[in-house]
Amino acid sequence: MINKKPHNIYNIDMKFRIALILFLSTIYCLLPAFIHAQLSPEAALQQLSQNIDVSISPENPGPNTDVTIRIESYSTDLNGAQITWVVNGKIVSDGMGEKVLKLKTGNIGTITSINLSVQPSDGDAFQKTIDLAPASVDLLWQGDSYTPPFYKGRAVFTNQGSITFVAIPSIIDRSGNTVSPKNVIYTWSKDGSVLGSLSGTGKNSLTLLDSILGLPMNISVVASTLDNSIVTKSSISMQSGSPIILFYENNPLLGILYNREIGSGFKLSSPEVNIIGAPYFFSNKDLQANALKYTWALNGSNIGSPNQNSITLRGQHGAVGNSTLGLKIENVNNILQTLEKSMNIEFGSQNNL
Repeated sequence: MINKKPHNIYNIDMKFRIALILFLSTIYCLLPAFIHAQLSPEAALQQLSQNIDVSISPENPGPNTDVTIRIESYSTDLNGAQITWVVNGKIVSDGMGEKVLKLKTGNIGTITSINLSVQPSDGDAFQKTIDLAPASVDLLWQGDSYTPPFYKGRAVFTNQGSITFVAIPSIIDRSGNTVSPKNVIYTWSKDGSVLGSLSGTGKNSLTLLDSILGLPMNISVVASTLDNSIVTKSSISMQSGSPIILFYENNPLLGILYNREIGSGFKLSSPEVNIIGAPYFFSNKDLQANALKYTWALNGSNIGSPNQNSITLRGQHGAVGNSTLGLKIENVNNILQTLEKSMNIEFGSQNNL
């Protein structure tokens, strides 16, 4: 008589048991995917709208600026979709495949509300809203260089000198209030690289030093509200130049005649004259530190006391002729700020013989 063992799960073949475990594990892992694959209609519309890429050119439009808005999608056939553009409640474009909208922004503080409606040929419609809040930021600059009294221009940025940029924003928030410059975030960049340590809230000025190579620098600033809801940008390209020397007469009664530059020639009509050499646009801080060296020369020979910005010339009785007066100014701290200039002195005219 053959004894049969009772049927038991432990008698199942080992390979079958392993296969069963793997099957159950696979079902367990895939179960969440099946659960989350079923999206609600609202979630499906949101996911579809997120697949629409919107590009605005320029990226941060200013007031009264022409703007182009484009939409693209890699998941929806927009060429076969009915697209409607509504600007401030008015339909401005409605048609098949209308993927581009051109418009003009309003004044600062005027919100342009754009509603985009897309009806795909094989799916549900969805909408997207775009708000344009135009703002502007003016970028001013001034070099830290010397200008004489009553000079009406601004100090020029010169070789190895420093320059200061100031951003002046014009931003009106969505409530119609003017945003204080102190409550604006300024992000400064030089040649495309963000100057993180020099950027931040309220940091509306930037001071940089020219390199010894004198290369051009491209400066940009992005000004945004604290919540980043309004953003505007400005940029400027700068390159350092050279300082100049101008000659003026120092009249004993009227003082230095800054309103009348001597130019390339001067007629000595009095027994003596005092001439000033003005170091326009040399580094201001080096001038204050007495780092400028003045060397005067008459017909190639050094004259006068060294390191004086003025020279006194006296005509000899009965002498008639011309002489060449030269001045060399050197900045001992910045070798690129070295300059020479000369002029012709005519003396001994018939009127003063």
